[in-house]
Amino acid sequence: MVAPAAATPAAATPAAAPEAAGSPTHAVRYVVILFDPETPPNERRLWTIYLYTRAALAASESDAGPLPLGIRAPSFEGEVRARRVAVGLFRQLDRDDADFGSRYFDDLDRVESAGYMREYVWRYLKQPSWTATPPELHLGEFDAWRTVHLRYHVPVTHGHIAVRLAATRR
Repeated sequence: MVAPAAATPAAATPAAAPEAAGSPTHAVRYVVILFDPETPPNERRLWTIYLYTRAALAASESDAGPLPLGIRAPSFEGEVRARRVAVGLFRQLDRDDADFGSRYFDDLDRVESAGYMREYVWRYLKQPSWTATPPELHLGEFDAWRTVHLRYHVPVTHGHIAVRLAATRR
């Protein structure tokens, strides 16, 4: 389930700066993080690091040329990386604070510990732009594992990454 994102960008990273020839104004593209106001308070830091990871990956892709404007779907590898980074922070918070907890990240931690993060992302979070199945996925094994370990699991994503245009004067 993807929750609606907040309308106000919380962070912006300059992406590419294409310039119109002969114009005193040039367009700057920014990678922005759109936070979800419905994010559970105890998970805000986890989803923030997830979104920052995705924003950094998108900004690095802008080196090859301007990014398309609008909400940005993650690449498969980018989604895997961002979820792994969030699980790493979850483990630290869970270890350091006895009162910390998250049903979703408990599940995701189990997935990562079992070595199935790539399979999880493919099965639960697959985007229309992911047309070719990545190599070395163990989907049959994961499907058997998830029937036991993720029986009541509900996948979630809180927030989005977008590319926006900002006009500036020289």
